[in-house]
Amino acid sequence: IRYLQIRTKDMAGNWSTATTLFTFKYDKTSPTAPVSLKADNEEKQSPWKNTPEFKINVELPDDPSGISKIQYRLGTGSSQYVEIGTLTGVYAFTVTTTNEADVQKNKGQVLSVWLMDGAGNASEQSINTVELMYDKTPPMINRILYDDSPKNNLVDEDDQIKIVFN
Repeated sequence: IRYLQIRTKDMAGNWSTATTLFTFKYDKTSPTAPVSLKADNEEKQSPWKNTPEFKINVELPDDPSGISKIQYRLGTGSSQYVEIGTLTGVYAFTVTTTNEADVQKNKGQVLSVWLMDGAGNASEQSINTVELMYDKTPPMINRILYDDSPKNNLVDEDDQIKIVFN
């Protein structure tokens, strides 16, 4: 913290007391990673769902310049951001999974989140992550196995049936 102070001197050589005109704060430190990161109220991994929208809650750390942006990357895509002004506490926003190739694999997509403070400092090394679990592929029955071959397309109550899914 730096101050600009001014004093005046009159013709008789008397000095006034110093008056602070303004305070200059210099912040060159990037904010720390989000305190916590949740997708649909779960840390580390969201529940599986068949819709691509996820509610993200980010708990912001204390920062001398305040947090002004939440920056994020979904999978290996390009980074995006949510402009939030200068806030503290918990901030919520929605992310929609968009990478069709990752969605087809029925695996989660990693959401990486980092922060920018009011002075413009940001660091992708200070991140928190959560995996978004989206599955849009319905299950498929690959085959049905019987203990014995059904007779006249009827299965007895004692027969064991196994269903194999893809």
